[in-house]
Amino acid sequence: MMILSEKKRYEVVKAYEVGRIPYENIIEYDLDGDEFYIAPHLFCDFSKNGMPYEEILYYLVGENQKLRKENKRKLE
Repeated sequence: MMILSEKKRYEVVKAYEVGRIPYENIIEYDLDGDEFYIAPHLFCDFSKNGMPYEEILYYLVGENQKLRKENKRKLE
């Protein structure tokens, strides 16, 4: 049971999780896509702990601004 006088400790938001892939990790690309996804495809080297990303960023859905810097995850 929630007491009405309690302060709201968090806010639920919708966000996109976006991985940044460094150029040197891109091996090949296909601008036409395939029969399932017509968007361009990137073929990458998974050299960072089994992932191609150098970092993961979060963007609010419907907003053009990045979330606060502390919500950024650096992959090592």
